Amino acid sequence: MARRPCLLVVDDDPAIREGLCEELAAAGYDTLAAPDGERAHALFRRLQAVELRLERLDHRRRLAHARARLVAADERLRAGVVARRHRGDGRWRTLSARLDSLSPLAVLGRGYALCWADDGRTLVRESRPELVGHDVRVTLARGELQCRVTAAAPGVGRAGPHLHEQDT
Repeated sequence: MARRPCLLVVDDDPAIREGLCEELAAAGYDTLAAPDGERAHALFRRLQAVELRLERLDHRRRLAHARARLVAADERLRAGVVARRHRGDGRWRTLSARLDSLSPLAVLGRGYALCWADDGRTLVRESRPELVGHDVRVTLARGELQCRVTAAAPGVGRAGPHLHEQDT
């Protein structure tokens, strides 16, 4: 709501002071009255002090309101970050579990084995007659076996290189 203008009426005659105040009020003004300049000056200083206090109160109220809004926004932001991180953690756990199932030890745990030639670097991928008489190392899920090849029988399997160099 808009404030009405306020006028300070100063006159030593009470009848004139009151008459002016009534006329100004009828014209839409708020009025204050003082019988002399000294009292008018004191009244004006008090009004300035009150006005300053009211402005400070208004600023404090606005500041308190802004702080409350910032605290609420901070709480919403923190909750959003926690929820997002929780969703992300679930995704990482899912991906980690999938990758763990593909790890070499997990594959061996499902019943597979790795067979290495006697040099320890070449992976034996299929049965070959030239392996007869050579030592091989078989890596299992738990432990290793040292074996000597006594026979090689061709089997059904994927076509590809017979010996496979592992990256070192």
